[in-house]
Amino acid sequence: MGSFTPLFRRSFSSASPPGAWASVCFWLLAAVPAWALRADSEQPIHIRSASAEFDEPNGQAVYGGGVEVQQGTLRVTGERLLVDYQDAKVRRIVATGDPARYQQTLDQEGGLVKGAASTIVYHAGQDRIDFQGAARLTQAGNAVTGELIRYHIVLEAVNGEATEQGPVRVTLLPAAGG
Repeated sequence: MGSFTPLFRRSFSSASPPGAWASVCFWLLAAVPAWALRADSEQPIHIRSASAEFDEPNGQAVYGGGVEVQQGTLRVTGERLLVDYQDAKVRRIVATGDPARYQQTLDQEGGLVKGAASTIVYHAGQDRIDFQGAARLTQAGNAVTGELIRYHIVLEAVNGEATEQGPVRVTLLPAAGG
């Protein structure tokens, strides 16, 4: 397989008036296969923290103090982690920090996607990660920042939303050799 420079393919929409919700949607990494992500989801989840509390009747586990989560190449760090589960299956993981951080290898060449936000929410059944509060998602120098970023893992799609606090900002690098 030859080398390539992943690029954002994008389409922008600004149907909202200034100061209201604005949206920007674009396809992320169109040329990158999702096999690494599927392989990660089949791996066990390892959690390391200073403390752990389990609430079996409510299907929750709370981890605190320098939390590190690893599942295959996926890694999340934060100060607090909440895991919601049902029937021994993870439904949702919420990491908070100043900031909480996410990283995952996407391809055989070691391409990384990295994210940071005050709150990172992984929705297991939807294969989606939400970055909330001073959110940033980057890959190969391309970046999107805003108050809310939704990263659809399998679709390899990103949706950024701004609030009255600020716009979505996108940085796109030119294609290599172009």
